[in-house]
Amino acid sequence: MLSIIGLMSGTSVDGIDAALVHTDGNTLNRTAHVLTGQYRNATKQAILQIVNNPESLLRDRAFALELELLIAEDHAVVVNELKQRAGEKIDLLGFHGQTVYHNPNAALTIQLGDARTLAQLTGVNTVFDFRLNDMVHGGQGAPLAPIYHQYLLSEFAIQAPSAFLNIGGISNVTLWDGQHLLGFDCGPGNCLMDDYMRKHFDRSYDEAGGIAAQGVVDESLLMRLMSDAYFDVAPPKSLDRQYFSAMLVQLNALNKHDAMATLNAFTVEAIVKSIHHLPIQPLSMIVAGGGQHNAQLMSNLKSRLHCDVKSADAHGMDGNYTEAELMAYLAARHHYQQPYTYPGTTGVNAPCSGGKTVKVG
Repeated sequence: MLSIIGLMSGTSVDGIDAALVHTDGNTLNRTAHVLTGQYRNATKQAILQIVNNPESLLRDRAFALELELLIAEDHAVVVNELKQRAGEKIDLLGFHGQTVYHNPNAALTIQLGDARTLAQLTGVNTVFDFRLNDMVHGGQGAPLAPIYHQYLLSEFAIQAPSAFLNIGGISNVTLWDGQHLLGFDCGPGNCLMDDYMRKHFDRSYDEAGGIAAQGVVDESLLMRLMSDAYFDVAPPKSLDRQYFSAMLVQLNALNKHDAMATLNAFTVEAIVKSIHHLPIQPLSMIVAGGGQHNAQLMSNLKSRLHCDVKSADAHGMDGNYTEAELMAYLAARHHYQQPYTYPGTTGVNAPCSGGKTVKVG
């Protein structure tokens, strides 16, 4: 087993999650050592600037290179603190980097973060660039999580067929029926709600869904939002964080609480519509990511899905660090040359590994 720190900063840009695990890419033993760090404000604002205007990457390469260094430096602070707490030798880092653009139709996905700088600042060999090889071989480069979701569903003895739902900036679902693995992006997770909260409430997110709970869903607008062609596309499929952002202008006529209620319902209905694409309906749905803490969202999900819906935490998992664990798991699979994307998850031609390693020194 390797000692690996997995690192994830999701499309919500709400922090840097780090988890130290021991794994060989097949099984995984958790440790008590987890940590969430924050981007410096300058880093976060620069990330959001590029997310909202990805063309700026092409216009100002110097800015992009500077941001890659900032992202690596902020990750290094988290890694070094976790290393100090753990007090053990770390074999690898699994460094996802910060996704700022994802367009599978153009075979382009961009995760910023200078892996060489991260390796130098932490003294640990670093695995990065997990998506490119999948795209080279016909895949969409996303989602990466299904292979680890499958492991979790098996590890915690969740009866198949079962589903694992991660609600980050974008929501993605994995179905495991005991033999076949299927996964794809559902639609908006927290991204639209977070963007609306920042603009209209000067808060980074809707804590526990409290704002949404005070509003009334505009059913007519919700139907228009759900008419987007993406929801009718059969998987495999994946999304950029900004895909739905232009829809926010349609909420201008609503009061702020009703707008949040409608966005909350939009995330739920996108998930419900996605479940219709599954070849078999799951008996249970395990929910991880920031969305599991949104009580209004979870309540709406439970009322709309015809299966047992529980948070990852309720099953004894650590839903806050699932994706950080994932990156450690994928780093191990890269190290041992094991596949981690599949035709049923990304549409890749055949089971595929990927990633690159930067070695210290």
